[in-house]
Amino acid sequence: MLASKLSDRLKALEKRDKVYIVPTKQGIVFLATSFALLAIGLTYVNNLILIITFINFTLFLINLFVTNFNLKGIDIAEFSIESDFQGRMIAGHCLLTNTTSHPKSNIRMKIEHDNLKSKAVSVHLKPRTQSALPIFIESNQRGKYKIEHLLLYTTFPLALFRSWKRVTLNTSFYVYPRPFGPSLAEARLKIHPIEEGEEQLDHHMQKESSSSDEFKEHRNFTEGDSYKFVDWKVYARREVKLIKTFHSDQGFGLEISIDQCPQHDHEDRLSQLVKWVLESHQENYTWSLTTNHNRPLPMAKGEEHLRKALELLAIS
Repeated sequence: MLASKLSDRLKALEKRDKVYIVPTKQGIVFLATSFALLAIGLTYVNNLILIITFINFTLFLINLFVTNFNLKGIDIAEFSIESDFQGRMIAGHCLLTNTTSHPKSNIRMKIEHDNLKSKAVSVHLKPRTQSALPIFIESNQRGKYKIEHLLLYTTFPLALFRSWKRVTLNTSFYVYPRPFGPSLAEARLKIHPIEEGEEQLDHHMQKESSSSDEFKEHRNFTEGDSYKFVDWKVYARREVKLIKTFHSDQGFGLEISIDQCPQHDHEDRLSQLVKWVLESHQENYTWSLTTNHNRPLPMAKGEEHLRKALELLAIS
């Protein structure tokens, strides 16, 4: 039983570190040139050409072993990638470990996915050390992407051969629709009292303060704000229009729905919802989100609520 488990583990490790190698275009040209020199040298019995041919073949074989060995003993200790908005270059990083006592040079990485194009820089690994390898992904289409395989490869030292090995992963990330469209103030969305039966208020209007309200802070006046909430005492002293905001015992929530979007194209409507969601989060509103194809998000606020909303819009 123990021997069987050890055998299975060794097979798994061997498969994980299995390296494949093929000649590159430069390598094929180099080899073809060497055969041509060999033919010329044998035809004309030219010792100098034969010596050069022998050196070329020796160099070719040395590169074969060096390129293959350069990828041996490299493992991925950590891989992470952050979700981001459509049209941006999504950044991630991969922590590589060199488990051997030899340096490793020009190590690169590629994500194996039909809809993702990745760009990676090369990294040099010292013996028995770790190094972070940054990777950049073009995000031209929204959605949820699952990464199951990574490709580690190298062409060191002379790019005559390309060796690679496939590493199995199980990670995913989202590409959110890019924020676009009118702001909350321009759209004049409605803010609802969280308690049922209360009257609706315009988004660009502040709730009148009552005896239970406590002054919170000033904010800059924006177009659409009501002048009755301007702090005129501050304006008289500094000639700056500031809006008074209050802590209130009455909670208010913003209902965001795809039916409120002025656009007709579905992708444009999703972009509009992303903009409203981001603004609501920045203003610390309590808000809900309703789309046509997914379960609506109830009234809430905070980072977790924002993340759920953006992921929902990414797959809607």
